[in-house]
Amino acid sequence: MLTMTQTPSLGHDHMMAPNVGAQLVGIDGCGGCSATLVGSGSMFGLSASSDQLEATADGLISGAGGASMVSFIQIENAMSVLDKTSAKMLGQFLIAKGVSASSVNTAFKNAFPTPSSGRSIWAVLATASAAASAYHGYIRNDSIGWALVWFMLGGLFPVITPVIAVAQGFGQPK
Repeated sequence: MLTMTQTPSLGHDHMMAPNVGAQLVGIDGCGGCSATLVGSGSMFGLSASSDQLEATADGLISGAGGASMVSFIQIENAMSVLDKTSAKMLGQFLIAKGVSASSVNTAFKNAFPTPSSGRSIWAVLATASAAASAYHGYIRNDSIGWALVWFMLGGLFPVITPVIAVAQGFGQPK
């Protein structure tokens, strides 16, 4: 369970998670802190108990001066060190305590972005272009060096390089 400890050098309360050997700072909304785990233990993917998450939600709210004052950045910083399940639970606690659902949702999306399918399509296109371009470069010039050059160009410019290869007569020797 999270416990409150006083940090004399900073002059305000911080949450301690003794079972993971880490300190959750910034829950009280001070300008000099950020809501991240510091200290020993894993920095990312921390799994927390329900009691720890509820105490963190209470700390975020009290530190910000009320539920309506908690920013999505504070929530995102707290969520970014948790695993997805714990972050969802923290969000549920915050919403139940009156924090804006849109702030919690924005924070969760920023802390756990979904991979873009456009990146996957572009990666497949670049790989196919690199392979086809390498083939063209080798056959056209009968040289491994030119195959490597065409491979690199095909990966970097996956649209224009195959167009140039087709214009030269794809896979045709000089």
